Parts: sequence; structure tokens; C-alpha cells
Amino acid sequence: MSALLSVRDLCVTFEREGEELAAVDGVDLELGAGETLALVGESGSGKTLTALAVLGVLPAAARMTGTLRWRGADLATLAPSERRALNGRELAFVSQEPASALDPVFTIGEQVAEVLRVHARLGRAAAWRRAVASLAEVGIAAPEERAHAYPHELSGGQRQRAALAMALACGPALLVADEPTSALDVTLQAEILALLAHLVRAREMALVLITHDLALVAEATERVAVMYAGRVVEEAPVQELFARPAHPYTAALLRSRPRADAAPEARLAAIPGVVPELGRGPTGCRFAPRCELVRERCSAEAPPLEALAEPGRRSACFFAAEVRP
Repeated sequence: MSALLSVRDLCVTFEREGEELAAVDGVDLELGAGETLALVGESGSGKTLTALAVLGVLPAAARMTGTLRWRGADLATLAPSERRALNGRELAFVSQEPASALDPVFTIGEQVAEVLRVHARLGRAAAWRRAVASLAEVGIAAPEERAHAYPHELSGGQRQRAALAMALACGPALLVADEPTSALDVTLQAEILALLAHLVRAREMALVLITHDLALVAEATERVAVMYAGRVVEEAPVQELFARPAHPYTAALLRSRPRADAAPEARLAAIPGVVPELGRGPTGCRFAPRCELVRERCSAEAPPLEALAEPGRRSACFFAAEVRP
């Protein structure tokens, strides 16, 4: 069966002082119906730009190359009106800050209903009923009453649920969630993640979760693609990645997590160095200046993202077998 979403050799560049600088450089990804994938990495690794390219909403200054296919069709061949309609019906996006998605001068119910009027072609009364049902589905209590509320009258968790209701109102096949819990406390994070997991199962919906929080990855997704400096450096099923990372960057991320069993005086492990500046990475492996396994070859050649012996695993490291768990 063909993939729902297929991304091949995706590059996103920006021009600066006459030079093309790659923020996303040669990303390959696939996602099937009902699958969940996490894009993980430090800020500036290209996670969000990859998602915006899939959705066709890159900044005006960005230039994209590569192939994006949805249900086998090349998205580059769609007219702008067809692309907007696809985003409303089949592709949905929810950001880390619901304030950016919700208009402060309209009620929550009006905003969800507008999505249904535009993309599902429903009349006002039918759209309002569906909007209330969507609010109920994402766990907003007393949805008939809260539908008349304005965004500022809701708590942070309720606003995030309302943004989810807007994104999911038309029953999309793919939801892209960009740090959807970063502005919430730990309890609300767990609630939103549980809600996403339930919706993915109930709707057989595909999910791309963009995050830097590895704890969220373990809770909410099946596969992980780790990005560094614009490239995917490792891809694996969640449990295998946590147990046996196959790239030094992934291993370093895992070691830098806070541990519940650590001594009070213990210091967190840190990754030395910094992410390379856009377009200023080293000639070979971009992680080489920060890597504990670095050798002469790493500075001379850029390791390709290649399949490993285990099914579903890829790594862009010449010495993947030597990475410490």
C-alpha cells in the first residue's frame, strides 16, 4: 500500500547576501494512514520548516525543492485554491501557541463553525451543531456554553483544545502538531497527549508531532525522526531508539534528559558546543564538532542516511554500531 505522505529530498533555503543557505537539507520521510511520527531535535534543526513545507505555508522568503506527494499525487501540481482546500479537508495544523490560531474578536464556536462552512460547505445551523460536537470531542466541558466564549475567557488548556477542535473539525487524515503542549503545565500536557492518542486511534488519523521533549515522544508516537542542522540523522521505532540509539546525537539527547532517580546534587549531562549557524556547517558530518566518536573521515565526508540491519531503522553515522546506549 502506498504511503499517505511521501517526502523526498526536501530542501528549504533562504537567500542571504546573495548566498543560498539551507535550513532543511535533503529530508526523506514517509507516513502511512494511522501512523504517528515524531520530529525531534534542538531549536533550529528544521523540524517546523519541514512541516510548513508539507502544508504549503512556508515563509515568502523561503525556496523549496524536492518532491512532496499526498496519496501519490504531487502537491506541486496543485493550484493554490486546490492546495488551500486540501489543507482544510485532509491536512491540519495546530501550533504550540493557540493564541496564534484563535481570533480574539470571535467566539470559539464561530471560529470552529467557519472552518466547517468553508471546507465542508455546511449551512450556518449545521456548522454550529458540528462545531459544538467538535468541542465536546476534544474534551471541553459544557461545549454548548463554551462555544459562546471568547478565547480570553478560556484557560490555556481549553484554548489548546479549541485550537484542536478547529484543526480536526473536517476530519483530516493528517494532523501536524508543533510543540502542542509546550505552553502547558505537566498535568495539562498529559491530558492533551492522551487526547491526541485517543483521536489518532478513533479516527485512524496520521500524526506528526514536532517536539524537543523526548518524554512526549515516548508517550505519543510510534516512530521518531531525529533532526540536526537541517538533516534527518536517525529514524527508528520509539522503543528501539530509546533502548539502542544509532547516532551519537540521539544518544547525547537521551543522556541529557533529567532522571527521576538521579541524586539531588547530580548535574545534567550537556552536549558540548553549539548547533552550526545556518549555512555555516562543517564540510563533513554536521555533528562532528560536538561528537564523542568523531574521526578523520567524519570531517571529510557527509554520512548518508542509510538503512540499518533492523527493520525501520536508518542512521547517518559511519560508526552507528559503536554508539553507546
